[in-house]
Amino acid sequence: MCKIKVEADNHKLNGLWLWDYSYSLHEDVFSEDIKSDIKENTGLNQGSLGDWWVFDLNPNPIYTWPELINLALNILHCKATKMFVDSLYLEEIPKYSLENYLNELPCTSFSGAKRINADSGDYTDYSEIVGINALKNMLTGREPKPKNVKMGKDKIRLSGKDESCCVEGSWLDWCMFACNILANKNTEIFAPELYAPTMKNDNY
Repeated sequence: MCKIKVEADNHKLNGLWLWDYSYSLHEDVFSEDIKSDIKENTGLNQGSLGDWWVFDLNPNPIYTWPELINLALNILHCKATKMFVDSLYLEEIPKYSLENYLNELPCTSFSGAKRINADSGDYTDYSEIVGINALKNMLTGREPKPKNVKMGKDKIRLSGKDESCCVEGSWLDWCMFACNILANKNTEIFAPELYAPTMKNDNY
């Protein structure tokens, strides 16, 4: 599946590695302490399907690239990573400086898993016609339509299998997403000392 290794002695992420890793976890392995730690560090909550993690308040959050770098580091710093994907665990979040500002990101689309996708630019908002909102609208007789939303190309929106789906995945999926953030060309521009191209993976 993935072959990841950060080897440079002077790299901020030196020592992280992953080699053909897979797992299957039952929801009971996540203690209240682990779930609270994930929530505090990432904003993710446990979904309804065991090892499945979602954003409750905004199922399709929007980030700047520096915010995504922060999310990636916090994912790898979580107790859940130490417990279940220990070779990618960051004991301490490294200090780094941010450089540059771009009105448009060079890399506009990437993935961490089948249901963890990231895209910049305009998108279609389906929030009023899916899930609980769709049910509420149906009960009240409203018939809203998808809305086209303008979003700057310096921001990234997370989504699931397509832009109408919430972003969601296993903890391993989120770790792979974090690795792809740190391996992304955008990180080379904003935080070159964290840029780790060997962490790139095709988890899907």
